[in-house]
Amino acid sequence: MPSAGDQALPGWTPATTNHGDFIKSGNGAYNPRVDAKSHRRRILVIVQVQQAYGRDIIEGVIRYSRQSRRWALYFHTLLPEDQLPDMSGRFDGIIAESRTEVRRRWLQTLEIPRVVISGQHAVPGAGWLVADNYQVGRMAFDHLRDKGFKHFGWCGYERFDYSRQRERGFRDALIENGLDESCLSVFNLAADHADFFAEVPDLLPWLEKLPKPAGVFAVTLDHALHVAQSCREAGIYVPEHIAIIGVNNDPLVAEMSEPPLTSIDHGAREIGYRSAELLEGLMNGKAVPERPIVIPPVGITQRQSTTIFAVNHPEVARALRLIHKHGTEPINITTLLDELPIGRRALESAFVKHLNRTPHEELTRVRMDHARLLLRETDLSLADIAVRCGYRYGSQFSAVFKKHQGMPPRLYRKRHAKTSGA
Repeated sequence: MPSAGDQALPGWTPATTNHGDFIKSGNGAYNPRVDAKSHRRRILVIVQVQQAYGRDIIEGVIRYSRQSRRWALYFHTLLPEDQLPDMSGRFDGIIAESRTEVRRRWLQTLEIPRVVISGQHAVPGAGWLVADNYQVGRMAFDHLRDKGFKHFGWCGYERFDYSRQRERGFRDALIENGLDESCLSVFNLAADHADFFAEVPDLLPWLEKLPKPAGVFAVTLDHALHVAQSCREAGIYVPEHIAIIGVNNDPLVAEMSEPPLTSIDHGAREIGYRSAELLEGLMNGKAVPERPIVIPPVGITQRQSTTIFAVNHPEVARALRLIHKHGTEPINITTLLDELPIGRRALESAFVKHLNRTPHEELTRVRMDHARLLLRETDLSLADIAVRCGYRYGSQFSAVFKKHQGMPPRLYRKRHAKTSGA
């Protein structure tokens, strides 16, 4: 059961019930009862939990708290914007989203260490972490390019920084790959998220006019879902006519679509963990960083909305299907050639011409995608993961992973694993 001190905080939910007791001081503020052996800092986390993004952030914070074992976490998701109280006497630190000007002004008034997550503007005196939305856009393009698409669509907001950054990353990657910007059709949303259905009259004709086949990048998974629904209404097949990728890898939203939606994990768990790490430093007297800490995206969970290859070469398309179906088995390029009416040199030349990479590079990419997923989502040993990714030896797997990811698999798992597997 929560302690009496915890119960005296109406509206505040303690994350656990074993972090020690608290007392109310004479001036009405809630102060920690200092234990001679262990003092736990009271940390307030204000993050929305309606979507996986917020829940993943909280998972990252919890993971850091468990490693530290010196925090008592409290959450609040129902703070009215016009009733934000003074928390300075109640908590030792705060981690909060900053999506509105009211919230930013309130955070600026607090006299405790603060870390702000997301938001378009810094809060003076607070640490700040943001997703690398530019790299999110580049990752989305790379995924659609790797499927062989030559025509693309972008569906996002013109007035939000995160959306513009994702579009810019997508557009820059397109140009760097030798494609003309005329290959990209942009649909900017005018309404806010709550009124997204108001965009249907314009969205449908835009989708119908897109050259087919096309790869569409939607700014969020919610918008990707609506694009998929609109395609169904217009008789446009997904992914045969339009392949769709979104952001914020919420399995519930992704599986609501028919077919389920491919999505980018833009690092929410890492944002949560690093925000807690930063807050610990601020509470220990470190200076607030002058620039925001930018967290790169983790990877892509591919689902049926992009399981297609828009390649105008039958042998390359067939080889791609074989690689993606059997790539995590102990196969090699010779194994593939046994199934194809084409020689090694001709296949490699066709791959480079149509996809700008070799069959071996594609096989390695498929294996590394699967390896990252297993490292994030499971507790399998590295030896088991190596076998499940088509490698005979763990040492070979680790060497390839480090070369392509820039870090050993153990370090990747430590940074990106779910809380339950930490």
